[in-house]
Amino acid sequence: MSKTRVNKSAEIREALKKSPNASQKEIIAALASKRIKVTASQISNVRRKLAGNERGAMRKGLVSLSDLQAARKLMHATGGSLRRARQALETLERLL
Repeated sequence: MSKTRVNKSAEIREALKKSPNASQKEIIAALASKRIKVTASQISNVRRKLAGNERGAMRKGLVSLSDLQAARKLMHATGGSLRRARQALETLERLL
């Protein structure tokens, strides 16, 4: 009788798709019922990789289309001037 290999990362991703807000303990328990043993650190790594695409783009300075559209709306709301939009953002940044 041969053992079949299980892709634990794929199983974790599948569990996260079914219940994205589940805690690590809940995911460990759900996979344990399928006789798949995973650790909390494995779940953290998979979650980090799934969310990493979004954070990586932000770190690299890439801007999404929706961000550009929001910036355009802000520019038009401040009188159509890029300078005034920047001033508004700088003022907001000082307030926060």
